[in-house]
Amino acid sequence: NACKADLGRGAFWSNHLLVVGRADGAPATSAAERKQLLEGNEGKWPVSWSPDGKFVLYVTNNNRTSNDIWVLLRDGSGSPYPYLHTAASENWAAFSPDGKWVVFSAADSNSGQPEVFVAPFPAPTKRFRISADGGSQARWRKDGKEILYLAPNRMLMSAEIVMDASGVTVKDYEPLFELQHPYGAYHAFDMSPDAQRFLVNTLVVNRDRRGVIAALH
Repeated sequence: NACKADLGRGAFWSNHLLVVGRADGAPATSAAERKQLLEGNEGKWPVSWSPDGKFVLYVTNNNRTSNDIWVLLRDGSGSPYPYLHTAASENWAAFSPDGKWVVFSAADSNSGQPEVFVAPFPAPTKRFRISADGGSQARWRKDGKEILYLAPNRMLMSAEIVMDASGVTVKDYEPLFELQHPYGAYHAFDMSPDAQRFLVNTLVVNRDRRGVIAALH
């Protein structure tokens, strides 16, 4: 698994090591230019860079609290610390474009269904629910005014948000299209910064046969 803040930086987990690329954003052309920051037998999956390149959000998994979200300092100057470490199985974290917020999914305390939330960074002192009826894999539009996420019925949803001193509120929802990803909910989509173009993970059985990848609504 890997995450990128731009074309130069990258982070990945391989052979029990979490490795990041060059701090200046230039492509790492050799193993010597990559920095190993974490080591261990537990999986650690990097999911998001902060816009300034100083922090990496990564997800861990254990038998007691399931998935948790941790923060790693890119320069290795401090120990990793938990951003969200509860029994709610937090996952799919992504920094906001200004780096002041994190969108993530976590199991709702009442229904147990994964929902999309936004919380401040570096400390999630409060959280604001974004999804209407379940959701995961949230992404920010580059201006921070829209969050897109995957609903349980495979519909890609758009949530127009307003952020002010009181927090984050959803102004409007819009269903965009239904995805046909092949298994589970692993990286079903990605999008351009302006949320106008999408990459969709889909299973192609016969390359010569046309099929529905995303159904517009």
